[in-house]
Amino acid sequence: MYKKTTLKNGLRLITVPIESANSVTVLILVGTGSKHETKDINGISHFLEHMFFKGTEKRPNTLNIAETLDRVGGEYNAFTSKEVTGFWAKVDKKHVDIALDWISDMFLHSKFDEIEIPFCCTIDFDTLENDTVTLRDRDTTKQERIKILEISTCIKKQL
Repeated sequence: MYKKTTLKNGLRLITVPIESANSVTVLILVGTGSKHETKDINGISHFLEHMFFKGTEKRPNTLNIAETLDRVGGEYNAFTSKEVTGFWAKVDKKHVDIALDWISDMFLHSKFDEIEIPFCCTIDFDTLENDTVTLRDRDTTKQERIKILEISTCIKKQL
């Protein structure tokens, strides 16, 4: 049987105790996915899902993120669906505090370094028959239409 608790800040916590289980899974679901994206920000949920694994104040790079749960034999991943974006960790039940610290640190303290986000390239599938894509600068939101065959040249100019 599960128990749903709503905290004062509106966060919903669902616990599902399984007496015979030796492991614990911690899962954070964010109510946004591809269904909630407009054409202008198509793919942003999946992009952000990956950015959460780039580093935090406490764990400054991807290796530090991975090592935390790797050291205790944990598993972890994330996913983006149409309805939600999820982040999860599974560990032996004696390491539940490590999993909670890991997932809350990633969720609340991710760095999102600019060096990791030089620009955004969006493929406009509506005009794919014209062999074109849109390159959009994340800082200025300047857009440029280019031929697919010219994309590597344009990207190299951005770097």
